[in-house]
Amino acid sequence: GARIVKITDQCKRFWGVKFLSYFMALLSIIFERKLYRMHLKINGEHIRGRIMTVCIGSAWGYGQAPSAVPYNGWLDVSVIYRPELLQLWSGLWMLIQGRILNHKVVMPYRTQKVKVLRAQNASVDLDGRILDRHFPLDISVLHEAITLIIPN
Repeated sequence: GARIVKITDQCKRFWGVKFLSYFMALLSIIFERKLYRMHLKINGEHIRGRIMTVCIGSAWGYGQAPSAVPYNGWLDVSVIYRPELLQLWSGLWMLIQGRILNHKVVMPYRTQKVKVLRAQNASVDLDGRILDRHFPLDISVLHEAITLIIPN
């Protein structure tokens, strides 16, 4: 998520080519696999531990929340714990196929509100823009805040 955005921005400045920047960012992230100490509250359940990434989405986006729909008012949350190197390759393949939620190290949730109480040293991004880290973060859907036009 946010780490890929940071690396991609740096690569875009260096390489100048968008596709090459994303590819180089992906390669560097594969071998990095950082863990962050996090404390989340989802559906009243406290989730604590060392987590690689959390994706909170109300639409398909990067594919980490493949069953999310933009008009039902729910958030799909994917919590990804640290995969081993071989699990990472299978996870990338499952991400491309839209089956990432079936991976062993992924815990999916569906909720209307997420509270991020702590994410030590983790970057936070919103639609590709890095945000300042101010915890706790309350994340929810604003009902009927925008009008969606969905073509047939």
